[in-house]
Amino acid sequence: MARQDPIQLDTPAVTANVTTSSGVTAFAQTGSSIVITNMGTNPAFCTVGTATTTASATTNICILPNTQASFKIKNSQTHIAHISPGGNTTLNVAVGTGV
Repeated sequence: MARQDPIQLDTPAVTANVTTSSGVTAFAQTGSSIVITNMGTNPAFCTVGTATTTASATTNICILPNTQASFKIKNSQTHIAHISPGGNTTLNVAVGTGV
């Protein structure tokens, strides 16, 4: 199995204030990887895409409170769509390179 280098995060990260309605937040910069940290107390459902992408609580990635997810993104993916049906929460979204 090939060695995978850790993600090198660029700064600044952006904060996404997530509500019970689908919202979208632009990344601070471009990159090939993303790390999303749920800083709040409610689960958040997220997907990456463009400014018109919408989030779904039934089909998107669930990020539980006080956890994070990281994955590769495409150059065309410049925004994160998010929703938190259980109540408001806060996401820290950092883009970088590697995986």
